[in-house]
Amino acid sequence: MPYKLKTVFDGEQLMNFLEYLENLPDIIFLDMNRPCKNGFECLVEIRQSERFKMIPVIIISTSLDENIIKSLHENGAFFYIKKPSLFAHLKMLLSLVINLIAAGNYQQLSIEKFVLTAEINAL
Repeated sequence: MPYKLKTVFDGEQLMNFLEYLENLPDIIFLDMNRPCKNGFECLVEIRQSERFKMIPVIIISTSLDENIIKSLHENGAFFYIKKPSLFAHLKMLLSLVINLIAAGNYQQLSIEKFVLTAEINAL
């Protein structure tokens, strides 16, 4: 199945980009630490929009701060990916998430299954 990938520099660009799209993305990956608007701020804005609120949002970060993770889960992120040190592991995690979303798993998981790390092979 072919995929189209669009990247933006920061959260401001993301929100501007989404506003003018006719066909919304099937999934949004947000890096927590972006300039202008961080991943959390974008997530909140996306969830407040009637047009965007059903898009699965995946957060990617190097941190494993429990309070931040809990807040992201409570605000509607679908998964939290702990950025692994190896690119191959990141590709594996991204592929896992894309396959879950493509299979129609459009519901948020419990907090216990929310965080994905390189040590996780499958849900």
